[in-house]
Amino acid sequence: MSVVGVRQRSRVLIRVLTLVLAFSGIGPVQSAGPLIPDPAMPRDMDVPGPLLDIPLPAEGAEEEALKGFRVPLKRERVPDENRVEVNRLSVKRLIPIQQFEGKCAKTESGFTCDINLDDDALQQVLDEVLKAYRKQFAMFDQAGINVRLTFDVDCNHTEYGEFCAVPVLDPALDQLLKSVLQEYENQFSIFDLEDVSIRVTNFFRERDRILDTAFLPPQTVENASVEIHLLEGRLGKVAVKGNQRYEPEVLLKPFEKLVDEPVTRSEITQSLLSVWDYPGLRLAERRAQLTFFPDEEVGKTALELEVFEEKYPINLGFSLDNSGSEYSGIYRGRLNLDWNNPTGAADRFSASLLNNASPSNGRFYAFDYMRPVITPDYHVSMGVSRNQFEIGQELEVFEIDGVTEQMYLALDRVFWQTFRTRLAASAGLTLKDALTRQTDIVTAQDKLSVFNFGLDFLDSDELLAPVGRSNQLRLNVAYHRGVGDLFGAMEGENASNSSRTGGDGTKAGGSFGKLVFGAVRKQQLFADTMLWLRVNGQYSPDLLVSLEQMALGGPSSVRAYPTAEFLRDSGYFLSLEWSSNLPFFKETAVPGWVAGSTATTWGRAITVSLFVDHASGWLNNPLDNEDESIALSGAGLGLGFNTSRFSMNMSLATPLGDREPSNERDPQFFVNMLFQLF
Repeated sequence: MSVVGVRQRSRVLIRVLTLVLAFSGIGPVQSAGPLIPDPAMPRDMDVPGPLLDIPLPAEGAEEEALKGFRVPLKRERVPDENRVEVNRLSVKRLIPIQQFEGKCAKTESGFTCDINLDDDALQQVLDEVLKAYRKQFAMFDQAGINVRLTFDVDCNHTEYGEFCAVPVLDPALDQLLKSVLQEYENQFSIFDLEDVSIRVTNFFRERDRILDTAFLPPQTVENASVEIHLLEGRLGKVAVKGNQRYEPEVLLKPFEKLVDEPVTRSEITQSLLSVWDYPGLRLAERRAQLTFFPDEEVGKTALELEVFEEKYPINLGFSLDNSGSEYSGIYRGRLNLDWNNPTGAADRFSASLLNNASPSNGRFYAFDYMRPVITPDYHVSMGVSRNQFEIGQELEVFEIDGVTEQMYLALDRVFWQTFRTRLAASAGLTLKDALTRQTDIVTAQDKLSVFNFGLDFLDSDELLAPVGRSNQLRLNVAYHRGVGDLFGAMEGENASNSSRTGGDGTKAGGSFGKLVFGAVRKQQLFADTMLWLRVNGQYSPDLLVSLEQMALGGPSSVRAYPTAEFLRDSGYFLSLEWSSNLPFFKETAVPGWVAGSTATTWGRAITVSLFVDHASGWLNNPLDNEDESIALSGAGLGLGFNTSRFSMNMSLATPLGDREPSNERDPQFFVNMLFQLF
């Protein structure tokens, strides 16, 4: 039989096989997005069990990272017969007189200021004054930019320097002061009034102003009224220590906007965590921490940033798994190289090489580059990858091979991050080219230009969790839009070289849209056990090529079936998994050469699990020999071992239902191992 005849008879088989290869690790391997720090396992290598990848610090990390301040505790009341009657308590914020220098003229009653409303620092001060005194001001010009404001404030030289006292207007603070008056029955000793100042300090520090300090100034009680002064903590000098390869100005970049501003927990935390994400700090045991000190300038607090860089500027890891295709290589070995901070700009260059075995018919490589731009909250990334494969086993006689190439450019932004939550967004463009040949003749070529926009939210809480443990939640959603005839993409509809044909004879094109979503919940239970709930899926009304379809089956889907058992235009995956740390050897330490930089015990490193998986999917415009909808279910058990240097995940699962796996293996076994060499 001629080669052409073989091609015609096997066309359907070739198409289906090509789809499977595209998601088996021999097809295009998706690069890990720069939004989230790299997980313990490569994101594009199928990993048994649910993935969370939440970069939230461990329990107690916040207290360890932010040092130098403590919220004062309420002291026990001491009997004191020397009391005065107090019917009114007020709080005034002390604003350094330097805030007005060069812009305001001091008068007998206060200040007269000619200002520009674009001056954010002064405007913030004047906003406080305006709220307190509700004064009106006159415009100088029609543009409404320059204004003259006259206001009355109490400015005096104190032991802290020369300050102006501006009343603090806050309904919640007023309620606190009223409750204090009732608690003490309007009778206060000096000790009691100092206790009130501690409560006011706690009030502001619990509301993010972590260095604000309230105190009782010297005064004579008149008209049964007492003033408490609030000295806000502004950020002064910032220093760095512990850095070896990073320049101080790069490490201090996230803190620049905070200098001379009031210190808030949220802003200082976001700046610190931006440093935590710097390449070359991620695998260190402690990354970085802050220590607060009194500054030389009154009313300011100095800050010291201590970083803990990794031992080497390069991270090298090697991973093995058995998640490949039986036609191009079941076993896959991958070498990952990260070069951290190569240009001194907190950037990273990454390279990856993958090879298949049994049979050895697949090779993949990728290069990626990431660096901060504009501010440390923005990251631009770009990369290229190439994947080449040949079909082996009983299909080798068809002489089928293919090449998939991808290029991408993306911009990410972290909107906010704390020790408990994180919100980030991304936008990018990916160019894809998947070519399939038989006997050196091109049988299909899918060329796509895909824009993508995504949101990623991470959070932790203590809902129904044991004391001292936190739950974690990750939600993400993304929209992908393919545009035909853009940057070399194939026609928007009915592309002549498309690899997929619908039931009505129409071919898939380069124009399409799809919505991708995912959610992972880790719920802490009793006795070091936890419950994982994982949901992900996609929806598309269009006829998609295999590059854009959802894969059902495999170690990151229904684990009772081989990788990419089915491909569907729309679908969802659900997984419920109970896992527990090993109840034995909780005090026996894992040797350092296995544990790596983060010490752990055998009891915490080893986990056992039971799981149930389910997935369903649908095809748009299916062929006569294709099922429009499909459903897979399975159950099994897992075993994991995870340290910072070595990780291994295994699963053993069997189908629930009558549908047998295409590889006739029951139960299905998957294993993935990662060696972080350095």
